[in-house]
Amino acid sequence: MDLPTQYGADYERGTGGNRAMLSAYRVLDITDQRGHLAGFMLSMLGAEVIKIEPPEGVATRRSGPFDNSGNSLTHLAYDRGKKSVVLDLASSEGRSRLLDLVEGADCLIESQGAGVLESLGLSYQYLLDRNPSLVVGTLTAFGHTGPKASWPATDLTLMASACTMAFTGDADRSPLRVSVPQAFHFGAAVLAGGVVAALFERGRSGLGQVVDVAAQQVIPIATQAGVLAEACNFPTPKRSGGGAKVGPIDLRLVYPAKDGFVSITHVFGDAIGPVTARLMDWVLEEGFVTPDIANLDWVNFALMLESGEVTATQWEQAKESVARCTSSKTKTELLEVAMERKLLMAPIADIGDVLASDQLNHRSYFDRIALGDDEITAPGRFALTKQTPLNAANQISELGENTQQVLATPRKISVSELGEVEPSAPLEGVKVVDFMWSLAGP
Repeated sequence: MDLPTQYGADYERGTGGNRAMLSAYRVLDITDQRGHLAGFMLSMLGAEVIKIEPPEGVATRRSGPFDNSGNSLTHLAYDRGKKSVVLDLASSEGRSRLLDLVEGADCLIESQGAGVLESLGLSYQYLLDRNPSLVVGTLTAFGHTGPKASWPATDLTLMASACTMAFTGDADRSPLRVSVPQAFHFGAAVLAGGVVAALFERGRSGLGQVVDVAAQQVIPIATQAGVLAEACNFPTPKRSGGGAKVGPIDLRLVYPAKDGFVSITHVFGDAIGPVTARLMDWVLEEGFVTPDIANLDWVNFALMLESGEVTATQWEQAKESVARCTSSKTKTELLEVAMERKLLMAPIADIGDVLASDQLNHRSYFDRIALGDDEITAPGRFALTKQTPLNAANQISELGENTQQVLATPRKISVSELGEVEPSAPLEGVKVVDFMWSLAGP
């Protein structure tokens, strides 16, 4: 790949030699709690992430839960691995200093809301005028265009507007959202990926661009099967408390165990019918179902149901037999059965299970972070890469700890050699060989 001179050097410094992937890049992070995950992910990928904080500090420094010493675990979770620079963007001096930093930055990410930066005289176009190679990443609820661009939103309203809640909860009760807010986290993760793609494209054109992520557009990726069902005139799945309702059939996906619950892809049809047949064979061997139910044709069950050869009652009997069987085993025993018989059955892990996971601990997933007299266990590197390892991101900066050092060492990016270039699609020319499968087991 032919790169403009100044960016070729960036790529050379950022690859191989046990350097992190983004070690050549500087990111200015002016996100709030809606977008702070993006900066954390970029920091783990090796970027120098500078958190721009107001004089009183970002709100997450005061957000619970707290450790025994009163330190915010929310701030630790999402803002560790970042430098802290205090700038009052409400003042002309603070904005001027930010613009000085912009001239030497590779990326700026923000989640302040549509029009907020523009109201401060920091429009995206103005930022790009100051540094044409800057990648600006922005996360909002609904995007910067459209009739909802200026609407306020919470995790609840986003989950409602993105179809997720329509599929969550019991059929005879109101829709529910997942208890831990995550709508903006979905958006922030996509923002981090979009920024990386834009930096890759910049390596060819030398030009920055704006990456505009709307959380509402990201969330339906997880529910697109249900959304597409409506478009294809297929029965739209309805919420069914731990499963889904399709036409007259209630699909149950959560089953009890002795010590918790397991998730079972217990459905029928060409793709999963053979797996369900193996599941029912095991339930029969364990003595929890009669042969007439266990030996039904699970591949063609839907067609037989439509023709009247089988009934919904028989499906209910099959589910009840599976529930009685799984109730007699622990989650560990059920996982062993799943692996031995190649069943789509996996334990539903609670926090204790996750922390004790042999798999996660073998991959050194958890970071142990010293915080005063305490040691905090936190989720760590989300991927293992051999040549360009992810950072541990264990640094926790005090408010304004890096202000003097960052402002005293100006960093400039030369744009004199950009010339006339044609921007391209971010991943244009990249070939991907896709061996992914649509469904996965334990």
